[in-house]
Amino acid sequence: MRFLPLVLVGAFVSASTATASAQTPILADPFGASVVGQHQTVVEPDTYASGSTIVAAAQVGRIFDGGAAGIGWATSTDNGAAWTRGTLPGLTTAAGGSYDRATDASVAFDARDNVWLVSTLGLRNTSSGPSGVAVLTSRSTTGGLS
Repeated sequence: MRFLPLVLVGAFVSASTATASAQTPILADPFGASVVGQHQTVVEPDTYASGSTIVAAAQVGRIFDGGAAGIGWATSTDNGAAWTRGTLPGLTTAAGGSYDRATDASVAFDARDNVWLVSTLGLRNTSSGPSGVAVLTSRSTTGGLS
């Protein structure tokens, strides 16, 4: 009887290790050296799933004293087998918007209206550091694909 639990634990550890080695990044920092930030960084992620659709959002191009150059998003409509990704438009100056930085992405889904939402905090640079000035929400009516 004592041998069975040890075998099951061993099988679980082996399966867990195999899964970890198959991980693939779903978000990337699209900003180049001309944009302030620590590039190739993706931090402070949030995800939400409904049915076979998963939507993730996170800071991309982290800025050392707070916020990021933009908010990236990634959507899978097949339980994570394939992903579409981009950057939320119109938020930061790096992404065609007016805010210096963005932070604290949060993903939600309105099942009644089939609408995906990503809310973030818009930041402005001030003499004392970044300051939150607006709560912003991006809305997708295309299944989280745009």
